[in-house]
Amino acid sequence: MTQNLSIILSLAYIYRHLIPLEALQAVTYHSAYSLNLESDPGILATDKRADITIRNISDYRDLDYWYSMNHLKMLFKDGQLIKIVDRFIA
Repeated sequence: MTQNLSIILSLAYIYRHLIPLEALQAVTYHSAYSLNLESDPGILATDKRADITIRNISDYRDLDYWYSMNHLKMLFKDGQLIKIVDRFIA
């Protein structure tokens, strides 16, 4: 079991034959939907509760590329900024 997003996405590509967008949807909206939480998490929209990560990458398709690198730049929980990462550790 892992909570490493890069590994989860790579496993989705390899074993489920998903393209990067489908894999990202699987770990966000579709996961929330399977838990009957689709009315709030997993969607960016007005008046929705927001748990968001801002990452230091130029394209979402690069999320799985660097396994050991921490790409996190900002973390929002319930719409509130709770963490800013000043430097990235490889």
